[in-house]
Amino acid sequence: MHSSFYFLYIIRLCYLFLFFFFFQAEDGIRDRSPSRGLGDVYKRQGLKEVTCWGTGTPLREFLYVDDLADACVYLMNHYSGNETVNLGTGKELTIKELTELVAKVVGYEGEIKWDSTKPDGTPRKLLDVSKLEGLGWKYKTELEEGIRLTYDDFLHNPMRAER
Repeated sequence: MHSSFYFLYIIRLCYLFLFFFFFQAEDGIRDRSPSRGLGDVYKRQGLKEVTCWGTGTPLREFLYVDDLADACVYLMNHYSGNETVNLGTGKELTIKELTELVAKVVGYEGEIKWDSTKPDGTPRKLLDVSKLEGLGWKYKTELEEGIRLTYDDFLHNPMRAER
């Protein structure tokens, strides 16, 4: 259908695909985010232990929202093809590594437990971003810095810090 519109109406359309992104959310949006795990650790700071679902072994890729917006603008200006473009970093880490990284950034020193009776979900979600990189775009924000920016926003925005 995309190519039909393109050739019939000369409309520039681009299909983008991504898995997970994280952000400094507006009020009420954070809890519906697919990346809500970041906020969950923030809220639990001060507890002696946190229990996470699954084993922590699934692999995931995360993209900071500012990089997502930058990639969208870049593609609008530099891409006119009719194929799907994957947006991501091309880097993955385990859910356990992500949890440890978030704990480090927020200063959580309690115990992190894993409930293997709960599902892990899909074992791996990594995008091939070679087309995007071939077009000349690459993400700028490393995961730890993005988590730090998100947490800083959480701490310094009174409306979000109350939750």
